[in-house]
Amino acid sequence: MIKNYLLLAIFFLSLNTLFCQLRTTNHRIIDNQPRRNIDFGNLKRSATKPTACDVDTSQYPRYKGTAFYTITISSGRSLGQLYSAPKPITVYGFTFHAFVASNPPTAKKMNIICNLYKAGLDSLPSGAPLRSDTILIDSTFAGGQLARIEKHANFKPITMDSAYIITVETDSTSMNAAIVTNSYAAGDGKKENLNCGSISGRWYNGKNLNIGGVPFNADILLYPHVKYAIGADFTIKSQCYNLADTIKFTNLASKTIVGSRMYNYYMLYNLGYYCNWWNTGDALGYTWTVDHKIKYGTKQNYKIELVSSVYTYRSNTFQCSDTTIKWLYYKPDVPQVSGPGNACFGDSARYLILNPDTGALYQWYKKSTDPTPFFIGTKYTKYSLSKSDTFYVRANNNGCYSNYRMVQLNVNAYPKNITYKNDSICSGSKANLKGNADVGNIEWFESPTGGPVIYTGSNFQTAVLTKDTFFYFQANNKGCIITPRTKVSALVGSNFAPSSPTVSRDTIICLGSTALLPISATAGSGLTIRWFNVGSGGSSIATGTTYNFVPTIREVKTLYADAYNGVCGSTREPVQITVEDYPRIAKLMHDTICKGADSAILTLSIPFGDANWYDASSSGNIVTTGMRYALLPSASTTLYVETQSNICKSPNRTAITALVNTYPTVVKLYGDTICAKNKATLKSVLSGPGTMIWYDDVAATTPIGTGITFVTPVLNGSKQFYAQPVYAGCVGPVKAVSPLVKPTPFSGFSYEILSNQRVKVSLINLGDTGIKWYFGDGTTSKSSIVTHKYVNPGIYKVKLVVKAPNGCEDSTIYSLNIIANSINSITALPELKVYPNPSNGKVSVDLGNRGGTISYEIFSIDGQSVMSQMSETDNQKLTVDISHFASGLYILRIAGYQPVMLVRN
Repeated sequence: MIKNYLLLAIFFLSLNTLFCQLRTTNHRIIDNQPRRNIDFGNLKRSATKPTACDVDTSQYPRYKGTAFYTITISSGRSLGQLYSAPKPITVYGFTFHAFVASNPPTAKKMNIICNLYKAGLDSLPSGAPLRSDTILIDSTFAGGQLARIEKHANFKPITMDSAYIITVETDSTSMNAAIVTNSYAAGDGKKENLNCGSISGRWYNGKNLNIGGVPFNADILLYPHVKYAIGADFTIKSQCYNLADTIKFTNLASKTIVGSRMYNYYMLYNLGYYCNWWNTGDALGYTWTVDHKIKYGTKQNYKIELVSSVYTYRSNTFQCSDTTIKWLYYKPDVPQVSGPGNACFGDSARYLILNPDTGALYQWYKKSTDPTPFFIGTKYTKYSLSKSDTFYVRANNNGCYSNYRMVQLNVNAYPKNITYKNDSICSGSKANLKGNADVGNIEWFESPTGGPVIYTGSNFQTAVLTKDTFFYFQANNKGCIITPRTKVSALVGSNFAPSSPTVSRDTIICLGSTALLPISATAGSGLTIRWFNVGSGGSSIATGTTYNFVPTIREVKTLYADAYNGVCGSTREPVQITVEDYPRIAKLMHDTICKGADSAILTLSIPFGDANWYDASSSGNIVTTGMRYALLPSASTTLYVETQSNICKSPNRTAITALVNTYPTVVKLYGDTICAKNKATLKSVLSGPGTMIWYDDVAATTPIGTGITFVTPVLNGSKQFYAQPVYAGCVGPVKAVSPLVKPTPFSGFSYEILSNQRVKVSLINLGDTGIKWYFGDGTTSKSSIVTHKYVNPGIYKVKLVVKAPNGCEDSTIYSLNIIANSINSITALPELKVYPNPSNGKVSVDLGNRGGTISYEIFSIDGQSVMSQMSETDNQKLTVDISHFASGLYILRIAGYQPVMLVRN
């Protein structure tokens, strides 16, 4: 029994070599491989026939290197290098430099397992390997020449659309492999933190590792074999431009292969402007620049061409290019429309676009909100008119639209129901002739065709007549006229008429201003004043020198008075009374705009009359007249409308408002100070009402948050965010803000479970930090390396807390299973017989005389529980399946028996 215990103790002690930091060798590595030079004479690109990219070997880590070292790997210690995938990238394998680290050289060979992983959010390998290949290496050093120790891993191509990590690992426990890196002493990694390493099988970022106290700021010389589509692209700030605009083109190279220094070695030398070639269609040729801007002098559509190139590290295609083409379109002017505002029922109306913009489509809509036009063209004819209509026309230049032009068409009926009334008078008087129609103005003529209009109105009073005379009229409804003209007769008798009376002047009154309006007429001695409501014929409605008129409705009323001598009446003299009223506003439309963004349109509707707009509720200045007022106010503006018809005005003015909103000014925009691995709060102080819209990229269109404050995702380092003030749909300029992210110390540690219920813990990253260990049994320590003994066996959580001078803390916790393993306890327990052992499948465990249900647990060699279950025995034999375990050593523990070691081969 004592012998078994000692063997087990010796085995546990031998594990010390597995738990250590990265180690280097003293080999001198010579870079004897060629590097491509910057060749400005070879900047040849084709916009029409861009060069496709071949498979390339990205030697980014080598090009960064100023010197080269080797880092050893063995079972439990591995190395990896992170690569980005700004666009989908197909990986075929990778190249690395390695040899068996043996002095003197050995004839033995060892496996290097070459894996590709998806990178997790922590930039460490995530999940199981997606691709793998195993390379056999020997101790050939070849004087440290890179070209002589180059190895190649190949696997089935895989396309990655996010960051990935290629790693070199090994299952060798007896040999070390030397892997070439660039210089950590010179900081060749440029603090990009692209490397990673595993210690005791756990992956760590290189920034948390060191070589003899020197930070591991280096890259592993692992070069992926990649193929990709460049994916050149750009955005245009204003796709529809006005001639006065300066157009900005933003290159999206930073989100494509072109902008990645991992794949485009010109970017390594900050030569991005030589990778992008612009042609903006202005006949000035090509321009080398990343982004571009221009102000055009001619209004037309322009073909914008961006040729982007990648300068590869090792492929046969020194330069491969991609072309993207977009069109920039001008915003057309508001259409000018020629055509009638009035037309007749049943006729046609023809409209023509004046001075149309070249290439624009002119779209006609029933409503400005309609999704599709009912007609497209510069000439539009509306046939068989049946009713008044309003329609809208705008210019469309490939999706760039002008504002709408409203076209209003009034369809007028042809007059009908023509009636007339002749007049019979005594010689020497005037005749009152009457003509009527259902619509239109009555126009009088002296001839049946041609000639000028001698009078307009239903009631026509002739000159003094001494003989029969004929006149003609037509009804004209805004150009809609029925022909021929209607003949009306003035028949003159032989008796001589008396002189006509003198009557009151025509008058206008406002409805409601008086209850009774007296009108008067005077005539010569002996004559009687008669009152009529028609100009000829009919019966007298009153006699006397005064007639009291009672206004009841809005109308134009004509009364007539003549002087009667008992035989003949004189000319009937008219008195026209216009009864008016002020119009009531039927609809009032206020407007709300953003300051400086557009015009405010204020409208109203009234059934008749006019509207006068003032700048004050009383007195003040008149601003405009009409039903519509367009203005561009810099602040909210209230106007006051007074309606009027003839002399009648509304007693009170009605307010109508153009509400002008504006985005608030950002008084202060800041982010708080946090430790890495935490969320930050971004805050804004605004000058007025409103809020902020938050973005994670300056070119982003989808916000990540809204509010005065915004809580970021967990941040591991500095990141810039962008905010835009907004109020009532009015948005201000985008502003950048960055929280201050202080680095958080790394709390990773390695541990060894020793004999006699002891554990040894070691801090991985030595630095200027405060240290405190918590061993789970009430014991603490502040040393960097501690060996602690537990009084009782059990599962303990060991916690390490480190605190940096900047106040940031980090902690790591491991659960350790401390097994009772004193000599007395082992001696007193029976042994377990396990066979076959080693095994790569199932093993049988002989329990002696014990049977029934057995509870057992298997631990990894570092004390981690990897299996715990209950099983029924078969004839005092327990079967355990270890085929799914990784190769290595494990401990089987069954209560009442000595622990036994299992070897998975």
